[in-house]
Amino acid sequence: IVPEDRYYVMVEDYLPAGFDVINDRLSNDESMLGEDYFYWEDPMDVRDQRVTMFRSGVNVGNNLFTYRVRVSRTGNYSAPAPFATPMYDPAITAMGLAERVKILP
Repeated sequence: IVPEDRYYVMVEDYLPAGFDVINDRLSNDESMLGEDYFYWEDPMDVRDQRVTMFRSGVNVGNNLFTYRVRVSRTGNYSAPAPFATPMYDPAITAMGLAERVKILP
């Protein structure tokens, strides 16, 4: 929950093993992107082990950042805690909770 508006926010979410990010920005099928998706929105950096999302502004209250993943391997994995900070005010930080993930066949 954001207590006051923040600007130029970075959110990093490290993936647990067993998951791969589906990078919708590489798709030319607009039906996969949803009607609220625009290419000129704030950027998202997709890597093998993490997704980093940037927003020019985050409003007071709850904010939802989403991306899609694909299960690639069964097993028990640790999902690291997501992390957020305004890029020009590093004294302010927020962390989510780390969790355990079990992928069944």
